[in-house]
Amino acid sequence: MLIAQNDDPELLEWLDNASRKAGSFLSSLAFAALYADFENYPILRPVIVEMREKYPQYDGARQRQA
Repeated sequence: MLIAQNDDPELLEWLDNASRKAGSFLSSLAFAALYADFENYPILRPVIVEMREKYPQYDGARQRQA
């Protein structure tokens, strides 16, 4: 079960897009967040939120609003 899917639906699309389309560092970080367990996801979440702000091109919801 994906923790991001249950706990962070607003980040899920960004994580999915970034894990498939971003460069190696961001892709790896997004992939790690997608598959992190309950113990480790809270550690990654603040970084993911900041990266989402820095790289909005992977956020489909924000692109649709613009």
